[in-house]
Amino acid sequence: MGPGGPQSIPHLTELLDRLHGTGVRLLLEIKDVGSPEEAALIGRLAGAAAASGTEVELYSFHPQYLRAAHAAAPDLPVTLLQASWSAREPEELPLYAVSLEQVLATPERIRAEHAAGRRVYVWTVNDPDGWSRAAEHGADAVITDTPGAARARLDRDCPRGGHRWRSLTARQ
Repeated sequence: MGPGGPQSIPHLTELLDRLHGTGVRLLLEIKDVGSPEEAALIGRLAGAAAASGTEVELYSFHPQYLRAAHAAAPDLPVTLLQASWSAREPEELPLYAVSLEQVLATPERIRAEHAAGRRVYVWTVNDPDGWSRAAEHGADAVITDTPGAARARLDRDCPRGGHRWRSLTARQ
């Protein structure tokens, strides 16, 4: 239960409306929605919100859904999720980033993705040692289930004005 009592889960359009003008970037994962047409609908909704100022980045483990959503909203950045159990090829997708499970986020892989012009996010990193390791390997960001602890670490150890999180490695 959140502040103020129980909250209902908003529909996508309601969430996009709530985020409008907040400066919050929504990492919108397209799960197994059933068809590329449904992914295209998600892309159209997110694209319309982005056109009015809401920041949205589309994520998925499924290249076919990213392809359909990107066709419907070509200005939105797309990110392919990859895991040890599901590392599909991007199949000519114009990827903004890849989001790698920790075990895939080797320094060599991160360098290769950067050489291909893609950002690299590492998931799910929930501890200071993992944050430091991802930073040392050159990851651009981490995805965590412990945002309070991660924020406290950034505020304590990273310089103000840009939160250059890679500086975590210099402040052990």
